[in-house]
Amino acid sequence: MRWTLEELEKWRGREGLDADGESVGRVFATFVGEESHAPRWIAVQTGTHGEDVTPVPVEGAEPTGTAIRFPHAAGTIQAAPHLPAAGRLTPEQDQELEEFYGLHTAAPRAQPNPPGPGPGADPGVVEALRAAHALEHEALSRLQSLQSALEDSELQHDVARHLTETEGHEAAIAGRLEQLEASPPVVRELLAIAKPALPSGTAELLRDALEFERRECSAYDDLIAAARGAGDDASREIAVRIHADEEAMAETVAAALRRMGEQPG
Repeated sequence: MRWTLEELEKWRGREGLDADGESVGRVFATFVGEESHAPRWIAVQTGTHGEDVTPVPVEGAEPTGTAIRFPHAAGTIQAAPHLPAAGRLTPEQDQELEEFYGLHTAAPRAQPNPPGPGPGADPGVVEALRAAHALEHEALSRLQSLQSALEDSELQHDVARHLTETEGHEAAIAGRLEQLEASPPVVRELLAIAKPALPSGTAELLRDALEFERRECSAYDDLIAAARGAGDDASREIAVRIHADEEAMAETVAAALRRMGEQPG
């Protein structure tokens, strides 16, 4: 998701979390690109380098309740290049940070895989896409029910955010199936539309949600493997992106269980 500078400025002072939900410090400021003037980095005071701040990519950062979660390990953030809090990010430092975090814009593909018969229409990939699409349909129903069942405002926020992500996941998979001239599995998805019977009790609700997130991760593991074997980069890239979102949500749920004194299992 693309955040505006105005939205990012509201993150000042909020706790920063790593990919595992562990605290890495406080959000201090936002750095923009000198040429694009678009938000590029979130400056975090980790305490590892005194009063200096450590820039973390805006890309992938998400609010979760009252905190901000980054898709990077704490050790990575703490080891990143840092600069004085009152300093200015130079183009050279911007490039250094890009290289450190591995942010490289891929060159556009000259001849993308065509729809229909060809490398992108491998039967195994199509079947894995259909399975993923059915799960996303089920996820939409489950998340809507979960959001209304939870009382914790922070968890409601996280579920609402993931519901929006899931709508995007469903659209991306449906779009890829359309490119491959393949239809979603209608019968399987009709069954998934029915509202699931959720367990009672917050811990039980979260355990059920965690188990479903793990099912989704497994399905995208299958899709990634099938797409890699078929040389279908377009399907693989979609699957890798969605897999990261599902893993992040699974960790959000697991962290909520740990805060309750429960073991995620």
